[in-house]
Amino acid sequence: MVNEIILVTAAIIEQNRKYLITQRPDDGRPNSGEWEFPGGRVKYGEHPEKCLEREIEEELGIMVKTQELFGLSSQVYNDGRHVVLLGFYCKHISGDIQNKDIINWAYVFPKDMNKYNMSLTDLSFVERLKRLC
Repeated sequence: MVNEIILVTAAIIEQNRKYLITQRPDDGRPNSGEWEFPGGRVKYGEHPEKCLEREIEEELGIMVKTQELFGLSSQVYNDGRHVVLLGFYCKHISGDIQNKDIINWAYVFPKDMNKYNMSLTDLSFVERLKRLC
């Protein structure tokens, strides 16, 4: 069992009261095929806000501007990973979404996100968005 803490960022991108979620590649990595708010792992020494902007460009091919902190989520998985997720509101600056490192994407109303196989770490963000909307 691996005991590690992984710091990850997530973008909360709103468009017409819907929020962007993406589906991870089904490639055998942890959480394969699950839906999540887009983002990625923070590299050592990297600021979370800059990490998020980099990850969104790498995965989706769009430029975003990180704004204020949305929230924090923490989940310990059975394999020993402890994922700490920092969610930030983000503004879509430019570009059209591409499936660079994702299977699919959708803008979804928070009340409908339970129809997607969301990552456990992202569920608290889904619940918070439902309360805010």
